[in-house]
Amino acid sequence: MRLRPKLIIWSVLLVLVLAGLGALWLFRAPVATSLGNQVMAWMGVDGAFTITALELDHAEIEGLVIGPGEAPGVAAERIEVRYAPLSALVGRISGVRLEGLQVRAVWDESGVSLPGLPRNEGGGGGEPSAPSFAIHAEDARFAVVTTAGEISGEADIVGGPEDGWRAAVALAPASVSRGEAGMQIDSGNFEFTIEDGEATAQAQLEISDLNAPQARAEQASVELNFDGAADNQVRLRGVAGRGQARLSLNGAGLSEAQAQAIADLLNIEIVGPAGDIAGPHLAALRALTAQAAQSFDATLAAQLLLLDGRLQLVLEGPNRVTSAEGAQLIVAPSGDVAAIELDPYENRYAATDLTISLSGGGAPTFEFTIAEALRELDERGGERLSMIGAGRLAPWRVDGFSAGVDLRAARIDMADDNLTAIAVGTLRMDG
Repeated sequence: MRLRPKLIIWSVLLVLVLAGLGALWLFRAPVATSLGNQVMAWMGVDGAFTITALELDHAEIEGLVIGPGEAPGVAAERIEVRYAPLSALVGRISGVRLEGLQVRAVWDESGVSLPGLPRNEGGGGGEPSAPSFAIHAEDARFAVVTTAGEISGEADIVGGPEDGWRAAVALAPASVSRGEAGMQIDSGNFEFTIEDGEATAQAQLEISDLNAPQARAEQASVELNFDGAADNQVRLRGVAGRGQARLSLNGAGLSEAQAQAIADLLNIEIVGPAGDIAGPHLAALRALTAQAAQSFDATLAAQLLLLDGRLQLVLEGPNRVTSAEGAQLIVAPSGDVAAIELDPYENRYAATDLTISLSGGGAPTFEFTIAEALRELDERGGERLSMIGAGRLAPWRVDGFSAGVDLRAARIDMADDNLTAIAVGTLRMDG
C-alpha cells in the first residue's frame, strides 16, 4: 500500500487542529479568565475574577473583586451565569445567581460611584427598567458611604421578567450627621414585589435623636403598605393602587425661627372695628402657635391612592398633634372619609370633607369643617387659594374681652396676597 504525501500532511494538520481545539476546550476556563481580566483592565476596571467552569449552557465565576482589596466596590464569592448554547456569543443570558455579593457605593456631590469602576459622566437617563434576565441574589450586603456617614444593610433580589420580582432591604443601625443636622437610624425594612401585574410594597423606618437646624424629634416612626397594579412589570411603570401610611413623632419641635414663621401665617390685618375686636385674639393665637410648634407629639394616619402620578390621601380616624402645654390640634374626616389630593406635577392641592379642631393648653376651643379647599397656581404662576366651610369658636377671653363666633357658612379666597372672606353667622362679644 502506497501512502500519499499530501494525505499524510492534511491528516497531521487535522490532528494538530483537533488537538489544539481539544486543548483549548480543556483549558477554556483559564484562557477565558485571562482574556476576561485583560478586557477589564483595558476598560479601566480595577478588578479580577476566576472562571472555574465554562460549559455550553452555563459559566461559573469565583472570587470576583472590583476595586481596592480592602474596600472593593463590588465583590462576589461565586457567580453562576446561565444561557442557551451560542446565545452568550451575542450577549444574551437567561439568568444570574450571585452568592456572597457585596456592594459598596460612594455618594458625594458628584453623584453615585462604585470604587474600581469608571464614573459615568453621561449622567444616565432614560426610562428605568428591570433586567431582561432572571436574578437570584440573597443575603447580599451593601454599604453606601455618604458625606454624612455610612448606611449599610442586607438585601435580597429575586425574580425575572416572566415570573416577576421581589426585593427586600434591611438597614443596619447607623448614625449619620452633616453640619448641624444628624439622626440615628434604629431600623429600616423595605420590601417590594411585582408579579402578574400586581405590585405590593411595605416599608418600616425607625429614627431617633433627629436634629436639624429647623426641626428635631426624639423618635420618629414611619409605616407604609401599598397594594396596586403595574401596566408593565418589565418597564416598572404605570403603577397605581392604594395603601396605608402612618407617621408618629415623639418629642418633636421646630426651631424658634421656624415656629415663628408658621405663627406669622396668622398675621392677618383686619381693618375697621372688626380689627379692633379680632386683633388681640389673633396676636394671642400667634403666640400660642409659636410656643406649641417648638415642642409637640404627632400621630398621622391615612390611606394612599396613587393614579397617573397623582397622590390622594384619605384620612383614617383622627390625626393628632399635641403640644407640650396640652393643646391639641386634630384633623379628622367630617363624615366617613376625608380626602386630600396632592399633585406636585401640576402644583395643585385640594381637600374635601375635613374637620380641624383645636382645644386645651390655653388655646381657644375651635372647630372648622372644610367642605372644599383648593390651592393651585394661576396662569401667571401666582398662588391662588379658595376654601368653603363652616365653623365655631367658643367664647375666648383675651385681655378682658371675650369673643365667640358661630359660622353657618364661610368662603375665603386669596390671590396675590389679597384675602377676601365672606361669612354668615353670629358673633358674640363680652367686655
